[in-house]
Amino acid sequence: MELDQEQPEGLPPITTEGANVDQFPPDIKVGDVVVCHHRRWDDNGLDGIDPQDETGPCRRP
Repeated sequence: MELDQEQPEGLPPITTEGANVDQFPPDIKVGDVVVCHHRRWDDNGLDGIDPQDETGPCRRP
C-alpha cells in the first residue's frame, strides 16, 4: 500500500503493510485504488508500548 498523505508529527509513522484480505472489495485487482479506514489507538500513553494500528474496511473511491 502507498500512503497518500503526510505522516503525522509527534506520532510513530503510519505503516503501509496493508489490510487483511477480507477488508477489500471482493473483485479488487492488483493496481486498483482503494480508500481504507485507518485507526490508531493507545490504551495507556504512559506505558511505553507503541500504539495499536488497525486498517480496514477498504472501498473503492
